[in-house]
Amino acid sequence: MYTNVLIVLCLLCLHASMVFSDDYQPPEFCRDSQCPRYQVVETSDDFELRAYDATRWALTSTDPSMDSTPITQSFKLLARYIRGSNNKGVNMEMAVPVTVFIPVNSDSPMNASLAFFLPPELDIPDPTDPNVFLLFFSETKLYVKSFDGFAEPIDFFEKAKSLYETLVAQKKEFEASFYACNIYDSPYEVVDRHNEVYYVAI
Repeated sequence: MYTNVLIVLCLLCLHASMVFSDDYQPPEFCRDSQCPRYQVVETSDDFELRAYDATRWALTSTDPSMDSTPITQSFKLLARYIRGSNNKGVNMEMAVPVTVFIPVNSDSPMNASLAFFLPPELDIPDPTDPNVFLLFFSETKLYVKSFDGFAEPIDFFEKAKSLYETLVAQKKEFEASFYACNIYDSPYEVVDRHNEVYYVAI
């Protein structure tokens, strides 16, 4: 199933020549953590169109409701992977964002999944747990809506719905069968929290 997901997502990606200079500065909302590199292609009051460099992720299934119990279980599974439960026994530093993929219909190429971003310089080890998978995105454009505060599942749903309606109204081309939620902050961060929802541009 996840091999098919990879193939479909790669077909959705827009391949562009993206060159980031050595003085690339990550956005402030990444704080001191590593996060994916991107360039802003288009901005509006409701979203940014971002062109992302290729990224790699560790991924496992979760519940599309984003209820706390399955999300926590999925998070712990991926945390064990980056903390040494891999074929090299290496401990990797936590990066951001943590991403939740939410399918919205039966045609979605994505199952409900939780993913950890893996920085590009890592020599990524293979998972030893059969429930953890590696996912590779080629260079990709995303329609991203950002918002702040402590976000509940309903907040992500409402922001994704709002972004969907905006993109449809503006006749943007995007993959509408799933959306993703980006979480950048730990529960212990109480100010300047940053959250995102996105759809893949096609």
